[in-house]
Amino acid sequence: MQRSRDDWGEREDGAQLRLEHHHQAAGDRPYGSGAEGSRCRARRIGRLLSARSNVPTWLGQSLLTAGLGHPEPVAMTSAISLLARSGSRTQFARACALVSGIAGLVAGLLLIGFFALASPYNSTPGGPTWLGTANDVVGIVQLAAFAPVIWALRRRLPPTRWLRAITVVAVAATIAFAVLGVLLVTNVLTFEQQIGPLIVTILLIYAWLLTANLAAHRFRTLPRAVTLSGVMLGVGFLMGMVLVGGSLVLANPVGQMIGWAGYAVGFLGWLGLPVYSLLLAARVFTD
Repeated sequence: MQRSRDDWGEREDGAQLRLEHHHQAAGDRPYGSGAEGSRCRARRIGRLLSARSNVPTWLGQSLLTAGLGHPEPVAMTSAISLLARSGSRTQFARACALVSGIAGLVAGLLLIGFFALASPYNSTPGGPTWLGTANDVVGIVQLAAFAPVIWALRRRLPPTRWLRAITVVAVAATIAFAVLGVLLVTNVLTFEQQIGPLIVTILLIYAWLLTANLAAHRFRTLPRAVTLSGVMLGVGFLMGMVLVGGSLVLANPVGQMIGWAGYAVGFLGWLGLPVYSLLLAARVFTD
């Protein structure tokens, strides 16, 4: 149904442009004369470019703004230049989303293998403990590649100050996660020194994930499959952390049961982050 509406809007815009050319050939000015006529033509052409070029709506509607005071060939050159830059940014964001998603899936498998085979909670861990180090290394790649994805997605979110601020915070958090991972792998920090700041960075990333997808769902700036998955992952992980925190102040066995439930929910939320990245690559950052 959505695609039908888009096709109808594109046909309508195309028909309107053909009508404009007909009027121009006859010497008429269907949009009026002067600056107002130029603005009308710019808005109409911008909508058509947006429909045909898979760029954000705001970009398609403002492609020709910079060229309103210039001859039409200059305006069209400016529009083409803007489209080329937008396409390049989209391709880079898609590549980063794919790298982050694939690396995240590999990191998740390594983490599951580490907990299942290496017995990390025993006083004397055994088995393939290298799985933990491998998970740390691949996790660095996952979050380092996710930072440009977050930054690129801001163009498709409602332009509010709060969302811009939390996007900057989320990008900083992903970079901090990668740096902390490098410091752990290179033995500059111990696990005990690293884990506290690392949890803070993860909480900030998931706070952005929840906030951004709630806003995008409300204003319909992202596909529903993307926003729903983002909201579910954000709620699941943050709820898991709340349960883990609550278990620390409750007596056993209730506290222990709530704690394990929180770990399970949060773990599923963490494993789902690469799926979200792959959804962005498949449904948002498309050519």
